[in-house]
Amino acid sequence: MLERLTVQQAARQLGVSEGAIRMRLSRGSLEQEKDDNGRVWVLLPGDNSDNTDNTEHHAGAHTDGQAEIDSLVDVLRDQVTYLRDQLDQEREARTEERRRHDTIIAQLTQANAALARKVPELEAAPDLPPEQRESSVTSSSEQGNDGVGGGRQESEQRRSWLSRFFYGP
Repeated sequence: MLERLTVQQAARQLGVSEGAIRMRLSRGSLEQEKDDNGRVWVLLPGDNSDNTDNTEHHAGAHTDGQAEIDSLVDVLRDQVTYLRDQLDQEREARTEERRRHDTIIAQLTQANAALARKVPELEAAPDLPPEQRESSVTSSSEQGNDGVGGGRQESEQRRSWLSRFFYGP
């Protein structure tokens, strides 16, 4: 004899959630019936003559539901373990990448310092023979700082090669 129950009543009787009942209905593992109003009725075997059998049925349904929950919990634990492993690997990779970047920055800093030490040497390197350089500096300083003529030549000659390289002649 089949007992006609609502989804809520069937969930209480089987000891599972309403969502579990709906899933079982959609999978076809529970029988269902719709009335004229569109309401869904769950059809469960109902043997009211023997209460002990009914109690055992409830315990079996509860055990089945608990087994399903336990299997889902195990799956979720496996996924959490996998994601934690992935996170640890990503952290290790980022740490290694930071070390590599720090090494590159240190090497570039050393190279920059070495080049900075050479700049005064390169600026002191004569573009003109020393006699012409001294005479042009002396003649322009004798002319005064009126900003005309020799003052411009002096500034062009005194500009470093680095300045000429970046800003042009």
